[in-house]
Amino acid sequence: MIAPGRKRQQPTANIKTKFVMPRVSFLDAMQDPELFGPWFTSSQSWETWRTFAKALFGEPLTAAEIEVFVRHTGRHTAPTVPAREAWLPVGRRGGKSLFAAALAVYMACFRDYRARLKPGERVVVMVLAADKDQGAVVFDYIKAFFENVELLAGLVDKLGKESRHDPGSGRLVPPPSRSHSGVRDLG
Repeated sequence: MIAPGRKRQQPTANIKTKFVMPRVSFLDAMQDPELFGPWFTSSQSWETWRTFAKALFGEPLTAAEIEVFVRHTGRHTAPTVPAREAWLPVGRRGGKSLFAAALAVYMACFRDYRARLKPGERVVVMVLAADKDQGAVVFDYIKAFFENVELLAGLVDKLGKESRHDPGSGRLVPPPSRSHSGVRDLG
């Protein structure tokens, strides 16, 4: 027990990382040729996804992007804060898997969660799929990001069939359970 009036000392981090990830927005990562840019060429369909990314993270939209936002959502006011959750009714071959993979890698590697974690707690970024085939498509994109983006390649020691990124050890490790019943809102 700590005596009254004394502050508990904050534990010092014992985690050694190879490098610090740069601060970059998801939209910038989508456009950066050194990050996700090669996967998101400048076609019109990716312009719509870029607008969605800005809305998802509550970034300001241009007049043209607001038109796209209104057309696809029916809402007339764009969000100004990041969304906690998003549902996307997108048809086949619409880019959902690639976008989900890039978003998962971004959330796992480019965000700092230390202020929200207790000592010993780890961040888990999950991508849920309707079946194993869909999950495999997303995983293949995730794997491609780690294998082809030089900045990310240093974070992976071994890439397995089912893995998760552990920023503390700088590698992907297997999930603790195969059960979806443990999925819950942690935000």
